[in-house]
Order: sequence, then structure tokens, then C-alpha cells
Amino acid sequence: MLLAAWQNLLVYDIEDLQKLAKTCNFTPNEIRLLSDGQNPNVWEKLKKENKRQFNYQREKFKKLVALNGAKRHQPVNELIQNEWNQLFNNCTNLQGGENDKLYNLTIKIKGKDVQLPNPIKKRVCRSCGKDISSQKGGSKFCSQKNVGEVAAHQCRNNNSNPRNNFRNKFIKLTSRGLLFDIAPYFSNQNGNFSL
Repeated sequence: MLLAAWQNLLVYDIEDLQKLAKTCNFTPNEIRLLSDGQNPNVWEKLKKENKRQFNYQREKFKKLVALNGAKRHQPVNELIQNEWNQLFNNCTNLQGGENDKLYNLTIKIKGKDVQLPNPIKKRVCRSCGKDISSQKGGSKFCSQKNVGEVAAHQCRNNNSNPRNNFRNKFIKLTSRGLLFDIAPYFSNQNGNFSL
């Protein structure tokens, strides 16, 4: 994330634009872009007005600065990458498997605190307990594609059969006629009967 944030950052490291404009063959639009590009408000306004133009002008600005500036962006990028790699290659405190705790890091970008998202919580089948994180978001049971038709059918039935069996017995009993009403002794919540 740190590298992505740095690569996305616009760095203006041109010492003297007027002097550079005299020696290079800049078009008036390029001079205006380099001059206006120093102001973050110009970028914010352009982003709100026209996202496509914003992206185009941003890339153009980056290329102009990379070619004509003091070229500080790329070396810092390499330093960040080397330091990060060195930190993880030489660090003895991080044992295997403990790298998952890195989501607790907080970094500061544009003056706002940004937290890395928590790792994805593992979703399991309600019936058999197998991992179903790779399935569609709303699925509650094993998918036929992952475990086969028979096993998926069994997972669904294991969850619903006790509920349906009780309901069917209750309906069967009440349909034959009883000496007294037994419904008050059971609760019916959303079609699920229970004691």
C-alpha cells in the first residue's frame, strides 16, 4: 500500500519552470499544465468535473516532470521498495504465519488516517462446517460445484429436515382432528414450529 500510494503521488521537482521553458520546446498547454499542476486544488477541481480528463492530464504531468524535473520520484520509490524488502527479509521477530497481523498497521495519506481492512472472515457451511468463502456472498451451504450434487443436497437437507419434519407432523396431527387444541403449546415463528 505504501508503494502504491507513493507511485500515485504527484511530485513536482522542477527547480525553475521559466528557465526550463526557454530551453525546452514546451507547448503553451504543457507550460500551463506544469504551472497549474503544482496546485492540489486544480487537481481536485478537475477530478470532480471530468474524471477522464483528470487521469489523462495527470499522466501527462507525471511524464513531463519525470523527463524535465530533478528525477526524485523514482529513486525514492526504489528506496521504499528496498527498505520494505530488507525489513521483512531480515526481521527475526516475525515468525511464519504472524504476517497476518500486519492489517493492524495504520498509514497516513493526504492527512487522513487509513486503516487496512480486516482480513476476510472465513464463512462456513451451516450444516457441515466446511469453508465456503470462495462461493457467492449469500450462500449458506456447500455448493454443488464444490462438493458435488449429493453432498450439497445433504447439507441443505441436514439443516432443514428437522424443522420441516416437525412442521409436517404438527400439520398431520392437527388435520386429523384432536380432542383439544395443541397449537398454544408451540410457537410458530416464520413458519418454524417449536416448543
